[in-house]
Amino acid sequence: MLMQYASYIRVSTEEQAEKGTSIAYQRESIEGWLKALGFSLFEHYIDDGYSGRHMNRPALRRLLQDAERGLFQGVVVYKTDRLSRNIKDIVRIVLGVLDSHRLVFRSVTEPYDTQR
Repeated sequence: MLMQYASYIRVSTEEQAEKGTSIAYQRESIEGWLKALGFSLFEHYIDDGYSGRHMNRPALRRLLQDAERGLFQGVVVYKTDRLSRNIKDIVRIVLGVLDSHRLVFRSVTEPYDTQR
């Protein structure tokens, strides 16, 4: 069985969407990464126009709820700052939700993961 990943994609400003980390660019990068490693995509969770400084984002809330329900085995982001700009929130998400439900967290552009 292929490991299924949910992806989380976020852009906060129109300028950011146009320069480098657009939703389309993040989606293509994540899909290429999944394909190259032989994983499958559960769903893209996308917050368009939301700041990474807080956790009050609809797609992030839905992602975390689905993680708690065990709908996928891991979460992948293009870059960790897409998940949050606040290190405490990143730790809360990765250790508090994902790790406690035995889910993997991976980044396409950063050389670390939480795979066991």
